[in-house]
Parts: sequence; structure tokens; C-alpha cells
Amino acid sequence: PYYDVVVSGKYMETAIAEGGTSSEISNVEEVTVGDGDALGVATASNNGPLCIGSTLQLSVTNVAATEYRWTGPIGYTGSGLSPAPITYFQLDNVGKYTVEIISGTCTAQIKSTVVEVIDIGNFTVTYPGSAVICQGDSKVLTLSPTITGAGYQWFEQTSGAISGQISSTITVNATGKYYGKVTYPGCGSSDSQPATITVASIPVASFTAPATACTGQSVQFTNTSTSDANVEALYQWTFGDAATSTDKEPKHSYSTASTFSAGLRVTYAGGACPNDATPKSITVQAAPIPTITNPDNTYIFCPGDKLKLEVLGTFNSYLWSTGEVTPSINATAAGTYTVAVTTASCNLDASKEIQQYSAPSVLVTASPNNIIQGETTQLNAEGLLNYDWLPVEFLSASNIANPVAQPPASTEFSVSGKDMNGCTGLGTVKVTVKGESIVNKLKPKNFFSPNDSDTKNPYWIVENITEYNQCGVTVYDDKGIKVFEGKPYQNNWDGRNLKGKKLPEGVYFYIIRCDGEESAPKSGSITLLR
Repeated sequence: PYYDVVVSGKYMETAIAEGGTSSEISNVEEVTVGDGDALGVATASNNGPLCIGSTLQLSVTNVAATEYRWTGPIGYTGSGLSPAPITYFQLDNVGKYTVEIISGTCTAQIKSTVVEVIDIGNFTVTYPGSAVICQGDSKVLTLSPTITGAGYQWFEQTSGAISGQISSTITVNATGKYYGKVTYPGCGSSDSQPATITVASIPVASFTAPATACTGQSVQFTNTSTSDANVEALYQWTFGDAATSTDKEPKHSYSTASTFSAGLRVTYAGGACPNDATPKSITVQAAPIPTITNPDNTYIFCPGDKLKLEVLGTFNSYLWSTGEVTPSINATAAGTYTVAVTTASCNLDASKEIQQYSAPSVLVTASPNNIIQGETTQLNAEGLLNYDWLPVEFLSASNIANPVAQPPASTEFSVSGKDMNGCTGLGTVKVTVKGESIVNKLKPKNFFSPNDSDTKNPYWIVENITEYNQCGVTVYDDKGIKVFEGKPYQNNWDGRNLKGKKLPEGVYFYIIRCDGEESAPKSGSITLLR
């Protein structure tokens, strides 16, 4: 980006982008170069390269000029044959320093010197290829970057300094962790990070595979290779039909009938120490391909449901991953289902992934949740496409999302239905009813007279009880023996016991209870007259 002008002329500069994709041309500057009163040719110099923190001293040869004007990076200025030094040299000070040599009032010469820095920073060990080398081979390690004038010493982390290894490279043929120390006079030293080199025995690749197979059959390849126990072996399989694998012991199925040549190459990291096994020939014959299907061609179902899976084609035997041995099964959970089938000469298998919908999320609310007896509350359900509420007798409608409820007592309402996937969802909400209890609204008569001579008062009457199906009565005699029970009570007790026999005149005792009531049941006595 700079040029020392020695001949008068008009100068401009073209800056070209990396790769030559674009360029920019500067303005034109006219420069006149005088003879400088026949001064000698000056030379600018410096005491570099320098260490970080040392002192830079610039100088120019004396050509009997009138003045020497210096400029440099980050605003440096100076004057004279040896201008003011930079006493704490840093990376920002690196670059070109220029001295303008003045003769009278004319710039006779412009000279420059480039100052470099020695930065003992981070060094790395580089090498070609893999960190694994085969027995009998060697590898060249190089410290990077290299610095002219620097001193080098190589080390192995366990055994220490390696005698005679004092260049920027080293050739190694043994397992170890190698690093280098770089020293520059006056600038200190720096150790590189170690590079681990492993010498490994050459692997011996071998494998076994069946000589015959069927199309669609999963063929097992068994790896019998040996390799260095201290180094991870890598496997590269070819099956002869353009398919490959890096598994240690792969399975592969062929889709066409033919004869294929399968091979195996064993290496270490970076392709080190390759060894090829003897190829194996596999003759593949045509066979029916088993497929797991569903009659409705759907492979996702609802929680709690079952999904039928069946194998198309005729086979001699079946063995599912569930343990069943029939041509079809019912899947009850999500997962991958497999089946192994046989023909007269082939063992085949198939698999199918089955999914399950999430259970519907049903949100049921009552607004408000607490009401006074006789009031209504707004029920609302979300998350379903259709709705079926229970109990229905206290609802404005039972087949909508938002019925109005008016329960006479605290009641739990449930709603069920199906979502967009056809899956059944269920939700509940409890409505608490406060106010006068039902049993307090019931008015039991004190006596009744069931007999054959007239029809007056033949039944024991409890006023209002027929309006509440959740209420029932129990009647006991004076010895505490139960003689009657009815729920719901329909005002139909005619004085007979549980076996249908007429009870004698006397005083009997009753208890009336209503489901959902928080208050105590109603009790009292009845006089039975004949």
C-alpha cells in the first residue's frame, strides 16, 4: 500500500480485492523529484525485529541534508539521524517508518524501513494425515508458526527433552505426547500444546456372511477382524449393491435377486493403516416381501383403543415382537412393531412404527361454582367436537358445550365426547349448592291407616318427596328392626314389612336421607292405625 517515488511523474494506485473480483482506482498525484543538490543516497534502518516491550531505535545515514523528518504508525513523528526511540514497543507500533530528507526547502529523498516484532505467543504442532501411524512408519511434526532466529527444543511429555531435536520439525516413530519449546533471544520462550501420536499394529480385516439369502431378508454380517486394542478401529462396509455401512456388525437386506460381492475395510482415525478383508460372495434369490399393514391404512390411534396390524402375503410362520404368532395382532401402545416370517427357504422380517394420539384435554368450568339453591350456573366445556352431559335432569340441554344447570343440591357434572381425532375425552366439574336442605322441605305425615275396610290414608305420605329422586326413606319398628326401605320414595308404603306381611298397629320410626345433602337426615315417628 505504499511506494517510494524516485522519478518525477503523475502517480495513482489501483486496489484490487482478494480474488480479483473488484478494484478501485485512487486520485492522481503529481510528484516532482529534484536533484537534491547532489546529496548521497540515504538508507533508513531499525534495530528490529523487536521483542514486545523492548525499545525501537530508528536511524538514517548522514548525507549532509538540512533536515530529517520521521513519521510512522499510530501518529509517530521524530527528527534527526536517530529520532526519539519508542521505549515500550507493542504490536500497534509494527509497520513502515518513513524519513523525509530535506535539502534546503526541497524534499531531496524519501526513505523507509519496515519494523517487525517477535511475539512469542501460541504455537501448535501440525502433521499430515492421522494421529495414528502404523508400526514401522514415521510422521513429521512441525511447530507453527516458524520464526527466523528463534531456537527450538522438542520434548516428549513423559520422557522429557529429546536430545538433538532443535529444529522446527521432528520425525517420530513411537507413541507419545510431543511438544516444542520456542525461544527467541531477549523475548522469552513459549511451549506448544502437545500432540498425541499413537503407533498401532496394522489391523487384519475379516468377516463372515451367509452364502445365500433372499430379497427382503435381513442379512447379518459378523465382524471377525482384529486390531490394536489401544486404538479405536473404524469399519467401512460395501455390500455390492451401492449400499455402505460404518457399523461394526451391520445388517443389510437386498432388494433384487443377483450375486453380490461384499467387502470390509478396517482403518484407524484419518484412514490410517487400512486393511481389506477377502470379499464374500452372496447369492440372493427372489422372495415375497412381507409388509405390515392396517385395513384402514392408518397407523395412529387413540388412547385406550386398539389398532389391527397384519402381514400381507402367505408365509409358513409368524413371530411378532409382542410374542404373538398369528398373521395379525392388535397394537395397544405406540412403538415400532416387527414380525419375523418364514417361507420354505427364506427367513424374512418387516417393521412398522405405530403412533398414538394424545388424550383429549378437556377443560370443564362452572360459572359460578357455588350457587344458592334455586339459582342457575353456566357450565362450559372445551376441547371436544361433541358433548354428552350427565346428570341430564338438572340441565337446560345435555348435548351442547355450554348448558345451564340448576341442581337442587351439590352435584358433580361430567361431560364426554370426541375430539378432532375421534378420541374420547372426559371431564368433570362440581357445583356446590347452598341454602335450605331438601330434607327440610319434606313433610312426613304422623300417621296413616292402611286397612281393608276403607280407603282413607292407606299410604304413609311424605309431602314433596316425589320431587327429589335422590331421597329415600327407611322405617324401623320399636325394636330397631328395619321393616321398610324405598329410594326414591313414591309415597307408596302401605304398612307391610320387607316380606310383604302386614305390620301390627303401633309406633314406627323413620329416617329420611337425600344424596348430596350436607345437613343431617330427617327422623321421627309414625303411628300406624288399623
